[in-house]
Parts: sequence; structure tokens; C-alpha cells
Amino acid sequence: MPRSLDLDLPRCGRHPSARVTRSGTYGSRERPLYRCGPRRASDQHAFSPPSSEVRRQYRYSNAEIAHALWFLGRGVSFFEAGAETRHRTGRPESKDSYLTVPWLERFAPAIIATMTPRPSALGNVLLDAQPFNVVALYPDGTPKPGGELRFTVLGAAAQKRTGAPMTVLALRAYWDKGSSSWRDFLRHVPGDAQRIICDGGQAIRQPARVRWPSARLTTSAWHLLHRCDEILTKNELDSRKGTLYPALRQSLTSKAAWERFVRLARAQKIADLEKWILEVEAVIQPQIARHERPTSTGALETALRSVKKHLAEQRGSYRNLDRLNLLLGLDVLRLNGLDNERAYARSIAAAK
Repeated sequence: MPRSLDLDLPRCGRHPSARVTRSGTYGSRERPLYRCGPRRASDQHAFSPPSSEVRRQYRYSNAEIAHALWFLGRGVSFFEAGAETRHRTGRPESKDSYLTVPWLERFAPAIIATMTPRPSALGNVLLDAQPFNVVALYPDGTPKPGGELRFTVLGAAAQKRTGAPMTVLALRAYWDKGSSSWRDFLRHVPGDAQRIICDGGQAIRQPARVRWPSARLTTSAWHLLHRCDEILTKNELDSRKGTLYPALRQSLTSKAAWERFVRLARAQKIADLEKWILEVEAVIQPQIARHERPTSTGALETALRSVKKHLAEQRGSYRNLDRLNLLLGLDVLRLNGLDNERAYARSIAAAK
């Protein structure tokens, strides 16, 4: 008896050449049940393949699944990735709009574990966070300004030296960006750092010191100067043609440049500016004394903004951090130029 040519039907493990037909569903999750019809009537039986949900429900090739996961890593929604996969393979519309979700959960861990860069010597390590807000309303129905924080993406990247190309090491989502979140996140960052560059907040600094006790801790120049930029703008002192703003941009290059800026700033007699000087001077002086070239987490911030743009299209994962972190793992591969479909397909084949 020839086996059915319906590609959506699985083979029976006991009778690979037997005809297979659908026989309804079973269980609370309505898993598909099949009927195996070998030649001997006494051998006929019902079965459900013991492999993953992916193979129970869909029979797509490794390359097709790899393309769908590559698509998800590019910021496409689950629905669009599934629709595009069905269109490419000439399959009809499915009642399951999110057929790519089980593929992500089953195969992305193997792809991420195999292909994510894991350098042992990191040089400079950049640390930063990107909050993700969603639209929110007050009880009376009016929108909250800025929305409501849903989760925060913590990121780490490495540079062999200041100004060198950046390698993204890890991206993970947490409900907040407190010290406990950073401690957990840094456990997923491999390698030994020589220098840590971050925003200077204690929530990052203390876990970073514990993770890399021998590394130098440097505050990002962008974070140091951003608050001062706001103060100068508020007081209409941000003109590029004046003396104060250009002095600020050069203030971290040497001790003389910092002292010149402080002298010009204090002449303005602005309370907020004086407070800012006192807050950051203790951080700046050791860095200047070491003659360190000013650096920032700007490259990582740019990467995190692109990740935020991608996640705006994948709202189906906002309440599931495990699924969200799988998407972020694919984003790490994209940002490093490693999202290769053929490599994805090899990892999928090994994971089956």
C-alpha cells in the first residue's frame, strides 16, 4: 500500500512505508493524532510522532526553517515570517498564524550556542541598557507621556582597543536594570576584560567590578557630557560659536582642558552646572591622570537602538522573556554579520 504523498503527514516510525492518515487530535493542547495503515490489518495503530511540535505539525526543510529564523532575526514579526515562508514554499494559508514560534523555541538555542562569538580576551568591554516602553493609559483614558516601561535590554560588546571594530557579546531582556539584573546578565558574557566602559551608575559598576575585578572601570564620555549638554541647552549656552560648549567637548582630553572648562563654567554662576562639576570631577580626574583616550558606549547604543526598532515589530514576545531572549540571540548574530542561512540550516539539522 503506497504511502500518502501529503507532505504535511509524518512517517510512522514502525512502518515507514505505510499509508498515514489524520485521526483527529488529543490532549488539552490538541496535538495531532495519526493513523498508520500497514498491509496487515492487525498492525494498524494510532500514533503521534515523539519528536518536537515542529515536526508534528509541519514538514518543512532545514533550509526553509533557517530562512524563517533569519527573517525573525531581521526584525520581522512571527506572523510575517510564517506567511513569507508559506509563500516561498507554495503552501496554503495555515490556521496557525505563528508557525515560526515553535521553530524559534526548538532550533534557535542550538544556532545561538553554536554561532555566538565567545572571545577569551575582550580588551574594552562596553556595557549599556535600552529601556523599552509601550503605550499606556491613565485610568481616565488619557495617554501617559512616554508610555510605560515593559522591559529593558541589557547589552555588552567588546573592542580589542579603543576605536577598533565592535563585537556584540550578549543581549538579554530583563524587567528592570537594577544590580541583580546586571549580575545575572554578566554571567552570560564570556572572556576577560581589561577595561570596562559604562554609564557610571552603581547598578552597573558594582556587578562589573565583581565580574572583572582586575579590569579598569571607565565612565563613558557620552554619559558624562550628556547631562551637561542638557544644562547648557536649558541656559542657552550651547552655541558652537561660543567658548563654553567647545570647551566642554574638549574637557576630557587633558587636565588643562578640564580646568579650562571648569573655569569658564563657574564664571556663569549656574547652580545646576556647579552641581554637575562636583558630581563628575571625582570620576574624571583618575581617568585624566591615567592619560586615557576618551571613549564612550556610543557604538553599542547605536546597536541597541536598532534592536529596539526590531522589537517594535515583534510584540508577541513582550510577555515572554525566554522567547524574547531567543530573538535577541539572533539579533547578536545579525549585528556581528554572522546570520548565515546555510550555517543556520546545519545547526538545525544537528538539533533534530
